[in-house]
Amino acid sequence: MTDRFLHEHTAAPGHATNAAREIGPVDGSMTAADVKAALSMRWPDDRYLHVYEAPLNHGRQGCKIDVLVMGLWASKGHQLDAVEVKVSYSDWCKEWRQVEWVLTDHLGKQHARRWKWREFELRPFRGLDEYTNNYLRARGREDEIPPEGFEPTIERRQTVDTSKNADWRAHAHRFWIAAPERLAAKIASDVQTIPELAGWGVIAVSRTSTHVLVDPKTNPNRTTLGHRQYLGIIRAAADSGVNAIWRAEARGREAGFKSARMRDEQLRQSMWRSVLWTSAQECAS
Repeated sequence: MTDRFLHEHTAAPGHATNAAREIGPVDGSMTAADVKAALSMRWPDDRYLHVYEAPLNHGRQGCKIDVLVMGLWASKGHQLDAVEVKVSYSDWCKEWRQVEWVLTDHLGKQHARRWKWREFELRPFRGLDEYTNNYLRARGREDEIPPEGFEPTIERRQTVDTSKNADWRAHAHRFWIAAPERLAAKIASDVQTIPELAGWGVIAVSRTSTHVLVDPKTNPNRTTLGHRQYLGIIRAAADSGVNAIWRAEARGREAGFKSARMRDEQLRQSMWRSVLWTSAQECAS
């Protein structure tokens, strides 16, 4: 009977049962929404306004920032922190890296574009497209026909282009990249080694905390937001209060889940000790 009770109602300390795992959410990969919500641990909702998808246009079009954090207290200077949220390295690279595929033809001319050259697109550059060849001959441009057997060269070029977020960097006091901890470490390495990214801040986010990996530089000559731009931000801020309530509710729910898991673990350990004591008494008798 003791063994049966032990199997059905307890687990060894440190080994959760299926029922225990179903009590609440467990930490896993973080989504962009998770990262945005976690930012309130650094900028509390009672002192800062979090505006999601904040535009620089009264029509809520054009350049947007994932989270605009607006200081509400005069003692903090009512400063603006613009935050881009990243949950994948490829998405981070789109923020600053521009890749081009440059084809060099037989005349030395270069043809650049942002996507790979496909096989059928290379035929005219190899002299294998008869329609193009006949067109050039008809106009006396035979020298532009590639020689037989010519193979064009294709080079992948990478350049740094930070124009995507330049407008918001010009208006905000500080510019940040926020990402889950492991990804944030990679981003911090890029920010510290690429000169064009100097001045960007990096925040590592988990479900329980945030910490700064790279301190940003404060913009001393920022461009003041205009009336129409503030109108767009006000329109985007319509849900900010509701979002703050949802974040508070989620924190309370997570605290409840954590408390329930602790109580469940304590109960299992207590039952485990009771079963072991009962088993020892039976063996002794």
